[in-house]
Amino acid sequence: MRLLISNSSLIRFIVILLLVLILVFPLTGFSEEPVEDAFPKGDEVENELKYLQEETYVITPSRIPQRIEKAPGSIYVVTDKQIYQMGARYLSDVIETVPGWFLGSWYYFGDIAYARGVSGAGSNQILFMVNSQNVDDPRNGSGLLYQYLTLDNVKRIEFVTGPGSSLYGSGAMAGVINVITKDGEDVDGLQVTGRGGSYHTWEGNALFGKSIEGLEVAAYADYLNTDGFQGQVEQDQQSVLDQRWGTHASLAPGNMKGDAHQGDSQLTIKYNDFKFDGKYLGRKWDQPFGIRPILDNMSEMDFHQYYLNLSYDKTLMEGLDLVAKVYRSQYVEDYTWQYYPKGSFIGTPTGPTILSDNMYICSEYKSRRTGAEAQSTYQLTDTNTLVGGITLQQEAVYGNSKKGNFLSTSAAGVIIPLSSVENWPSNMVMSDKKREILAAYAEDLWDILENLRLTVGGRYDHYSDVGGQFSPRVGINWDIAENYYTKFMYEHAFRAPTFDELYDPYAGNPDLKALTKDSYELSIGFRFLPSFSAEITGYLYKPKNFIMRDFTISGSKYVNYGDVTNKGAVLQMKYDFGRGTYLSVSYTYVDLKILDNHFEEDIPYSEPKQLGTLSANIRLNRYLNFNAYLLYRGDWTRSTGDTRDDPGDYAIVNTTLIARNFVEKLENLEARFAVKNLLNKDYASPTDTGQLPDDMPMPGINFFLEMRYTF
Repeated sequence: MRLLISNSSLIRFIVILLLVLILVFPLTGFSEEPVEDAFPKGDEVENELKYLQEETYVITPSRIPQRIEKAPGSIYVVTDKQIYQMGARYLSDVIETVPGWFLGSWYYFGDIAYARGVSGAGSNQILFMVNSQNVDDPRNGSGLLYQYLTLDNVKRIEFVTGPGSSLYGSGAMAGVINVITKDGEDVDGLQVTGRGGSYHTWEGNALFGKSIEGLEVAAYADYLNTDGFQGQVEQDQQSVLDQRWGTHASLAPGNMKGDAHQGDSQLTIKYNDFKFDGKYLGRKWDQPFGIRPILDNMSEMDFHQYYLNLSYDKTLMEGLDLVAKVYRSQYVEDYTWQYYPKGSFIGTPTGPTILSDNMYICSEYKSRRTGAEAQSTYQLTDTNTLVGGITLQQEAVYGNSKKGNFLSTSAAGVIIPLSSVENWPSNMVMSDKKREILAAYAEDLWDILENLRLTVGGRYDHYSDVGGQFSPRVGINWDIAENYYTKFMYEHAFRAPTFDELYDPYAGNPDLKALTKDSYELSIGFRFLPSFSAEITGYLYKPKNFIMRDFTISGSKYVNYGDVTNKGAVLQMKYDFGRGTYLSVSYTYVDLKILDNHFEEDIPYSEPKQLGTLSANIRLNRYLNFNAYLLYRGDWTRSTGDTRDDPGDYAIVNTTLIARNFVEKLENLEARFAVKNLLNKDYASPTDTGQLPDDMPMPGINFFLEMRYTF
């Protein structure tokens, strides 16, 4: 294992951090703080209990509240307090700290989330939800846009690592992220936040919440503007082609683009048993590279998504609850992609030519999801609870259009240049498509003994275009002895082929089968002391009918490949010193292979085999809080035939300092200063063969300063 942690400056940082924890902890109750104020009182006690409950109770694993140690599978909860302490601004900042999860950067997709080595195109094997509402794009199943979700109105985030199809259907194969936002009573006032920092970034938001005589309102609005990271690229894909053909089309060496504008807003209204939840998220940004890994000055993407959700939550009788909801979401994507730069050598039906203009296309599409759901929870006895529900949903893709100054052909590297920008013919654009989904699910949570819970359930989904799938699940949670527990779970999950995979004019394949996966997971946990906990999890995933694009056949169509094996282990440990000071560590090993005649190798370059996180939070006193975490990424593999050295391991350090009550008569003023990549580590995100020769550069040291005032 090639550990860059041998770097002397990094070793010094870890040693200093551990010494600070050991030496500072006994003083935190006294530094600038009288002994009588060292322990929380009154409202502080309530806040501590609230945060404890947020960390120990979850909703997502079984759709009802339960203690995390009783929930099936691997669950990880991040509270608003932890989000604030770690300096996280966006969902992507939190994802990279979760055990077994990794945030990779692709040259045109942006940030991609991986859960134990699995993601799918645009993270379409991970289900993104806000308040238990699916926010993935119905066209391609991607939750890409929500990587950039702002977090100032977030109450907690629940991560389910592993499949969740038995309750949530398609798309929940690798994991589930459920972002739960704040209600009016969680805010109880007005919170105004402003921040600025590196890359000419500035952002401002306001969060309001109030509860009056049964009416509870929470409203949030955020706006972001940034130039983004503009890393230096010495060579791109076009540089290699220029060397081959003697042309000079590449803009490299040069800088990537990264300008972005983003708006995020949400409104939640609760009255008696009714709740309305609506959200809008829009982002327009200049892509670093575009559809090809080349520097260009044209490619940009403009995403907009909203959802509306009206629900009714009623206790019909003792032990019987009903939740019914109707919902609607719409997703709009508008992009310009440059394919070939001016001066490049390209094939045409009349022979090779040197392009006199940039070749590009403009594309737009809309997708929507409309549905209704009813769920009932019946407590049969004190030890047996039954959850069941039914969902009726329609997904549609419409309004597809493409125009450009060239037409593509079925032959690789051959295009038809046009004299002006023209609409593409209808046979080159996906037509309007829709499908209906009918699903029913049920799950029984049975405490057979006081220390033994059995969870059994399943879900059946029927798609009007690809047929039906059944997803069963069995979970066992057993406290085998005092302070020792174990979890076992089996689940059969699936992902239905997306609209793109079925109906794309070039790559679509209407004969695709659903991707399925059998999942086995075993966890053993320890609580040696009230303040120390540890858990180790081993897992085995066996996906079948893996969907990939085969570039060796005409049209580069999507096809079902053979089997995949994914196995590994995750270790987590945490020591809580009390009063907000803690130290935690996690380590993940991922072994992912495709077993097929096309590929008999490790899945290349997308995610490292080894992930590590070391986190520390120190409450210095009642005014100051310091947080630091180290991310280690190592043991990458290049594709077969890629002659470059394997990507180097790296470790980066992020820190945050929070100050509160530091201005007399402004007790509600807080300041937060965060530094990412504190040691200015020079590292890159790996790319595949024939893409960026030196891989994709990643940001060096960068920072932001934030001021927040609560009225």
